[in-house]
Amino acid sequence: MTSFGPLLCGKSREWYKAQNCPGNSEKLTILNDSPMEAEVHFSFENDSKGETFLLDPPSMRLQPKEKKKLSVWAYPTSTGLLEDSLICWIKDNPEPVIFRLCCEGVQVKLRVSPQELHFNKLLLHRTDTQTLVLRNDSPLPMAWHLSGLDDLGDDFSASQGRGIIGPSTDFEVKLDFKAEKTGITNKMIRLEVSETENILGIVQAETIKVSVEVYDVNLSINMPEGPDGSLEFRTINVLDHKKQVLSLQNKGLYDIEYSFKLTTGSAKRGDLESPFTVRPQRAVLKASRPPVKVEVLFHPMTEVFLESKPILLCQVIDLKSGQGGETVTTIPVRVSARAVYSKYSIEPASPIDFGAMVKGTKKSHVLIVENKGALNFKFLIHRAPPLQSSQQEESVPSVRERKHLTQAQLTVGMFTVSPCSGSVSPWGQRKITVDCNAGAEGKGEEQLYIDISNRDPKDNPLGIPFTLTAESCFPALVEDVTSIFEQYPIHSNVNLRQTLQSVQGNGVFIRDDNKFIFTKVQVGQRATVHFKISNGSSVPCDVVLSIKAMPGEPHNLISNIFKLDPVEMRIPGLSHAFATVTFTPEQKEDYQCTFTASVVIPKSSVKTKPQQLTFTVSGEGHVPQVTVECPGLRSKRGNPVLRFRRLLLGDSQTLPLVLRNNGIVPTQFTVHIMDDKGVFFLKSTQSTTPCLPHCRHGKGLHWESQEASPEALHAPGTWAISRVSCVFQTHPDPTSGREDPYASVG
Repeated sequence: MTSFGPLLCGKSREWYKAQNCPGNSEKLTILNDSPMEAEVHFSFENDSKGETFLLDPPSMRLQPKEKKKLSVWAYPTSTGLLEDSLICWIKDNPEPVIFRLCCEGVQVKLRVSPQELHFNKLLLHRTDTQTLVLRNDSPLPMAWHLSGLDDLGDDFSASQGRGIIGPSTDFEVKLDFKAEKTGITNKMIRLEVSETENILGIVQAETIKVSVEVYDVNLSINMPEGPDGSLEFRTINVLDHKKQVLSLQNKGLYDIEYSFKLTTGSAKRGDLESPFTVRPQRAVLKASRPPVKVEVLFHPMTEVFLESKPILLCQVIDLKSGQGGETVTTIPVRVSARAVYSKYSIEPASPIDFGAMVKGTKKSHVLIVENKGALNFKFLIHRAPPLQSSQQEESVPSVRERKHLTQAQLTVGMFTVSPCSGSVSPWGQRKITVDCNAGAEGKGEEQLYIDISNRDPKDNPLGIPFTLTAESCFPALVEDVTSIFEQYPIHSNVNLRQTLQSVQGNGVFIRDDNKFIFTKVQVGQRATVHFKISNGSSVPCDVVLSIKAMPGEPHNLISNIFKLDPVEMRIPGLSHAFATVTFTPEQKEDYQCTFTASVVIPKSSVKTKPQQLTFTVSGEGHVPQVTVECPGLRSKRGNPVLRFRRLLLGDSQTLPLVLRNNGIVPTQFTVHIMDDKGVFFLKSTQSTTPCLPHCRHGKGLHWESQEASPEALHAPGTWAISRVSCVFQTHPDPTSGREDPYASVG
């Protein structure tokens, strides 16, 4: 069977022929398969008039094995399946050849749903989409076109304006609408349908209504704005609160609902954590009604720093959208708020140490409390922590606080603080005077507390501790003789002479007599001693030093004998200085004076007798004393005589010459032997005292002791002795003959 498939119908056969529609024809090949010439005639079984099927040529002559083309056309004039048979009559053949023919008549038409595109009520700046469904139920593709889209305006846009729909296919055309302005829109568009080659032209036209209503949600929010347009709370103290009022009005056509949310960054915070509370947080705003007041309360529990931050979100809910309404927009409300603790500094830092003070004197220090924050704060200085923290409401002070607030000053121990309460403005400071009146001697320490209102509760909840210390004392010299005479031995007056002979150094202090004695100072020589003057208190003291003659004696007796340096000194607390006394005796006699160190009492409210450190200073001028202990024989003039026995010529005899230092100072002496004969000479008999001949002039012998120092012996009054041997040796004298030799020792 030869099938032409689905074909458009509705036009006449002449119209189809005139359009030369190639899809309506088929070419059949006729082959003469016999060995003889064949003549063939063609006709239709039913359509003798050719209303649906046509052919050309109606007959043909074919030579053996020849083939020719037969054109057959189908032009359906009605819808549905049309069938017929092509009969081929072969001359001289009683059996015709039959070919079955069919075609389907199809009418151009699309089904459109819906017939009206209605966008309903649409919020301004929202978009909506309506779908137009085109249904092709025919077995042929259909061409379609939407005209009038440009007339809808820029608010509308179609996913596709024209196209081809395949056989038995649905096609959706999306029409988008973006609400750019409020109002009601009613417009028309036209659907035009044709076959794909547009041979028949527009065979179907459908009018589609497009309608939409655009409305706006108009919520007006009025608020007390800061310079940056934010809801301004300014700066308040932590735990304080401040309220601002928003005015909300619905200026739209329909009722709306608002709902406030609090956020920080991207994380939402619950009401318990948030420093803000909105009342009422959610409500319905009727259209064209007076404004509604909404309170925003700022009640920080810790420090907050917000600078134009969009943390308050007003959600606008369109009650006409969806079930329960739809949030159509969120209006961020920028908030500027600061909550701070009191910032302060206290200089100088604790503790304040007044140091050592003279009893009865007064010293002051200034304590500066500075406000380093943006708000005023109050301060309160008290001795013990109050019963109620300053972080609590200031309007309800404790009994202790009320007591302190009425006082202009606070006195604790030896300290007085004034003022003990007050307020300090931002970046200002308050000077607080702390006076210390040195009372009873000893160290004093007091613990005070400074309360700063609205400070961080973790910052010393009981008050900022502050310590005041001082030491009240009176200038006093150390009277301990072991300290004053630390460079010298200290003895009693028992066996004083032996002590003076045996002591080493320049002097000794005799405790029983309160006397310092210079020892072993020769007349005309200078001896120097140093007395340690110590300050036994913690305060510096001024000391006046003096040396005076003994009572009843004129001062000129000692003016050149004793010298003192310095005569004034300032000794720091718990320190010392040295007084230098020189002794220069002019004669062999005893000298005495009184040494006095007097403390200069500073001005104070306490009357006291100045302290004096007094003792006697004495010294004796000494001269060298050497006596001849041996020989004991004396001449008529009282001079010692060494009597040698008679000796044979060439013999010798040795006699001792014992010299004694009767003084207490080291002594040097010289022995001269005037011997014209040269028969006498000296030699030392004591190894510890070198006694060697110094020089010899003619027949005389000169011997000089390098040092003859008195040595301390156990028996009182016994002094060291230098022993020298005098030797007499005889020898012939050719000129003088026999005579007694004689020599003089001096």
